[in-house]
Amino acid sequence: MSRWWTAGLVLAAGCAAPAPVDAPPPPTAKELLNAAAKADHPQVRANAIEALAPAPDAQASALSFALVDENEGVRFVAAMSLGDGGHCELADLVRPLLEDPSRSVQAAALYALAKCDEEVDLTVLASMLLGQDPTERSNGALVLGKLGDATATGLLRSSLARPIVGLDARRIRLVELTTAEALVRLGSLEHLEEIRAAFFGSAEDGEIIALAAQMAGQLGDAGLGYSLEQMAFNTGPRPVGEELQLIAIEALGRLSPEAAQPRLALRYVDHEQPRIRAQAAAALAFGEANGQDEALAKLCLDDNPLVRVRAAGSVLHRAASRGVAN
Repeated sequence: MSRWWTAGLVLAAGCAAPAPVDAPPPPTAKELLNAAAKADHPQVRANAIEALAPAPDAQASALSFALVDENEGVRFVAAMSLGDGGHCELADLVRPLLEDPSRSVQAAALYALAKCDEEVDLTVLASMLLGQDPTERSNGALVLGKLGDATATGLLRSSLARPIVGLDARRIRLVELTTAEALVRLGSLEHLEEIRAAFFGSAEDGEIIALAAQMAGQLGDAGLGYSLEQMAFNTGPRPVGEELQLIAIEALGRLSPEAAQPRLALRYVDHEQPRIRAQAAAALAFGEANGQDEALAKLCLDDNPLVRVRAAGSVLHRAASRGVAN
């Protein structure tokens, strides 16, 4: 989930404007996410763990529970977050995940331990990348790309040359894009063209276009900046829906503060669909617009838990970018 002041002082302390004197104070973004990390729904727990990244102490505390979560998706996110955040004091909790029933979780554990400078055997990643399970392929590619070892380039290319048998073309394309992203992270910039080509796919390929737009933002691909702007403003040759607009707005924010267009996301704060409000909350992490902090404060109190998590994560991101202690 980035930036400035005025209502930022309120947001650094809490997720809403000051309450009346006779009412309890609103929860801080950190408190909201700490609670969400123990929510009933695994998607909410996983999103909360990731959103706590700008608050390392709070994230470390949440990770101690998430690494032993009953849900493999939460365990995967927890191990990856441990590696990303450098929470190496928790390495003893992640080592048992090397024997996890899920190979994706094993891969995340390898990533975490490697980021903590421990010697690990990456053989399982090769098996995942050359196997027939699309989720394992995608997660194996993700881990190799984030590890940054350019010697893995050959393995990733071998994976691209070995399509998964019996899988529908759309899912194959999604796996290929994840592999291309990993190759770009390892320095093979020619694979940016595969991501850019997917961005300009046909109208029925909305999921693929969305993934390509997200990758452009995460990789800092300014070459797609103008096209992302057209999508965000919906001024391109092909009309796009609200979700794609918001994904493009978030991607622009990730490219640079100058490219950010948070005012475009403000119109969706009261949208009737929670997934659109959640996407708006994520997009509002970046840039500066009148009413942006107030909008995030409102979204922190949304009825939907995923919207609240996305909003609180954006609040923490913006506080960190301003140098405000979380």
